[in-house]
Amino acid sequence: MATRAPHPLTDQNSFALLKRLWGEAVLPYRARLIAAAVCMIIVAGTTALTAWLMDPVINELFVEQKRSMIWMIAVAVLVTFVLRSAATFAQETLIVYTGQRIVADIQNRLFGHLLAQDVATLQGHNSGTLLSRFTYDVNTMRFAVSDAVVVIGRDILTIIFLIALMFYQEWLLATIAFAGAPLTIYPLQLLGKRVRAITHETQEEMGALTSRLGQTFRG
Repeated sequence: MATRAPHPLTDQNSFALLKRLWGEAVLPYRARLIAAAVCMIIVAGTTALTAWLMDPVINELFVEQKRSMIWMIAVAVLVTFVLRSAATFAQETLIVYTGQRIVADIQNRLFGHLLAQDVATLQGHNSGTLLSRFTYDVNTMRFAVSDAVVVIGRDILTIIFLIALMFYQEWLLATIAFAGAPLTIYPLQLLGKRVRAITHETQEEMGALTSRLGQTFRG
């Protein structure tokens, strides 16, 4: 069977696809995403708080040896870790549930769209490619959405809190540490383009593999 040529993967159509996916598949679950965002803020804040607690632990306990501070610092550390663990569990649960629901919704829409196509359109794709779209590609989209939510939410917030803490404690050393940060932008852009290209090739190869396996099993 003839196969349609794949669309070239560029920054523009990748952004358009992600925007469409976000609007059609992700926003219906915005209530759970807002709850997950609150948990991400708690995780980011408690991560920075854990780093901040290292200062009194070293100075008050080890340097000045203030025994009266032991219980206070111990309780603060315990509460911080409990809050962080609970928020992490809630965030991961909400993100995983939302991701699975997104997969189910997209697969249902794909199936309905497939049933509405005419025979000529279906003949333009081999069966393996269609199966790959329903399984591998949809799950790849789920991971993309979940990772995007986590990176935009928890990781960036954590970085912001930690950077603020660094400048609060020692602004000069923090400035020196970030002096070379712009040098990493271009390599990261190259890496991102390479990862997108490899992901696209993997999707195409998965479709071809599924098609070959289906033809082999059928005879």
